[in-house]
Amino acid sequence: MARDYTKYTVKGVGEKLNKRQLVFEIVKNWAAKKKPSLKVMTNTFKDEIQGGKGFVRKNAEVKDLNRFNMQEPLRIKNGTKVVVSNQWGTKNIANFLELAKKLGYKVEALEAEATKKEAAPAISPLTKEQIAEYKERIKDDVDGNYDDNSYYALRIHDDLVEDGDIAWANTIIQNVVEACKDFRSIETVCEKLLEREEMDRFWSMVAKAEAMAEDSSDLISLADVVEESDSAKSEALLKKAEDKAESVGDLINIAEKVEDNNKDWATKIYKKAEGKADGLYDTKSLAEAVRKIDQDWSVKIYKKSEALCDYAQDYIRLAEIVLEFDKKWTVELLKKTEEKAESFSDLSELGAAYGNSDGLANKEKAAEYFEKAFPLLDDQWDKDNLLEAAKECLGMQHAFTQKMRKLVDEAKPKLKLAQQFFPSYNLAWGKEITLNLANGPSCDTIEYFNIQLNLETNEVVGHVEADDALQRWFGEWEVGIYDGYYDHKSYDGVVRIFGEDENGQQWCIVGHNMFEEVEEGELPNGATGEEIWDVLGNGKAIFELYQYIKINGE
Repeated sequence: MARDYTKYTVKGVGEKLNKRQLVFEIVKNWAAKKKPSLKVMTNTFKDEIQGGKGFVRKNAEVKDLNRFNMQEPLRIKNGTKVVVSNQWGTKNIANFLELAKKLGYKVEALEAEATKKEAAPAISPLTKEQIAEYKERIKDDVDGNYDDNSYYALRIHDDLVEDGDIAWANTIIQNVVEACKDFRSIETVCEKLLEREEMDRFWSMVAKAEAMAEDSSDLISLADVVEESDSAKSEALLKKAEDKAESVGDLINIAEKVEDNNKDWATKIYKKAEGKADGLYDTKSLAEAVRKIDQDWSVKIYKKSEALCDYAQDYIRLAEIVLEFDKKWTVELLKKTEEKAESFSDLSELGAAYGNSDGLANKEKAAEYFEKAFPLLDDQWDKDNLLEAAKECLGMQHAFTQKMRKLVDEAKPKLKLAQQFFPSYNLAWGKEITLNLANGPSCDTIEYFNIQLNLETNEVVGHVEADDALQRWFGEWEVGIYDGYYDHKSYDGVVRIFGEDENGQQWCIVGHNMFEEVEEGELPNGATGEEIWDVLGNGKAIFELYQYIKINGE
């Protein structure tokens, strides 16, 4: 089967991205704009989108380092570091593309050429400066260890190909091939050789990887690598993985991979998994997987899950799943939850489960349990989450939502502005707006920063529990714009403007010196993107605002 060499361009994010780069850059961009909590992050980028290996994980909790981009962790709310899966191929990229579209990203697919294998020129096409830079990278990043540092070596290889020095790139890949002794490194090399269409060396390295596979998970991963080139070999590896599988999770993973082409085989694997499942997590995972092939069987397994529920959170998680096909059973589960709910998270999540607008939509019950959770509020995290739950379940105008909004607003630091920076702003568009701006090259680790404003009170709204002025007013440890903006006393970069109208309708527009598009949500009734941009996109006012905060925010 021919290898898929498709590359992607995403407006405002990147060009000619391979699958791994596409996923990482979009997740990175979204996280920079949203500054989400870990819960919001994992609820947005769900594991099932990636498949069986996970999508987003806390940096410190990753066990399989080769399956995540450990070199480029992302920092989200409260400074939490997360990493993104690097396991993407034709099987799961469609899931991600669908998600990217829902998030407002415009992805254009480009047919990429396979790596050229023509003879290298006698003289390198690189400049002396480029050669020196590459030598420095090899020295610093690889340091003679092409096994442990294969990730960096292969990045250098890709850059050399991009810059046209095929001969040097070939040397790098050869060094990696000869040095690799670790299964994950060998697997990564296999993928690179496949991209290069070097099939002899590819199959040689596949055989080496197979011999070194320690467990079912290794064999499943290797099956993914070879699937597009030899489906029969992939199937043989999955059969071998099944024989080695010890966990319910591995068996589910194998069954999901084969069920489209061999439902009978998948069913046998699921039955084997059912015999091993003895905990709540395993039974719920199995029931969810089985639903795709046998609804009645799935319900029976969910019934086993209910018998294993001990805590309020157990019942809530199960109720959220059952809601999709049995509302009566959902209500029964939530009633059992009521008897066990004691903590803030128990009560707030119970309220959210009742108030889910796509489910029971019981506002009365939702408000009841939100009120019970209110006295147990501990930190700003709790306050923010309860406010978001109330907005979603009860609406902006509900008394409890207003109470929570007031509480959250009161906790935030405020910086009074000496002048009105956007005097023509229409408050019907939303009292608070956020300007998302690009950092300059001096801040190479942090791409964007935010300025949040309350235009009714004419204040900058800061971040609670911030350690210094930059974090307090901009939400970042590093903030600095381009020198050229100082010269012209005007911000001249891309601006994203976020708002939320009085009904809780969120919107985001983006532009660069002029309005370009509505990026997210729907604009307030009667408003146009051009109209809002004309008021808020003023580069001179944005620059002056930035300067004012830097000077007066200490």
